[in-house]
Amino acid sequence: RRVRKAVVSTQSTGECGIEWIRLKWDELEGKEKAKLKREAKALNNANGLFRPARKPSSYNVFCKEQMKLGKRMVEIGKLWKDLSEEEKRVYKERAAEGEEV
Repeated sequence: RRVRKAVVSTQSTGECGIEWIRLKWDELEGKEKAKLKREAKALNNANGLFRPARKPSSYNVFCKEQMKLGKRMVEIGKLWKDLSEEEKRVYKERAAEGEEV
């Protein structure tokens, strides 16, 4: 197993550098990582740092639908560009309703 050396970078975070933090994170086990992630998420929520997901755009709704049909993004972009405003209106309405992407 390869051992990484802890290197203190010039952009230190507190007393230790980011490399040291990564080294320590790799040493943690699954349960400890999960606990720290939960605590960080709770802390972010308490401080107002968590932002809920935005509503999807009409393009996002269109892409999701086309991807389910097995089309690639290159094709989807061209299809979206070729749609008329009336055809795009359907997707705009679905996006305004907050359809899951």
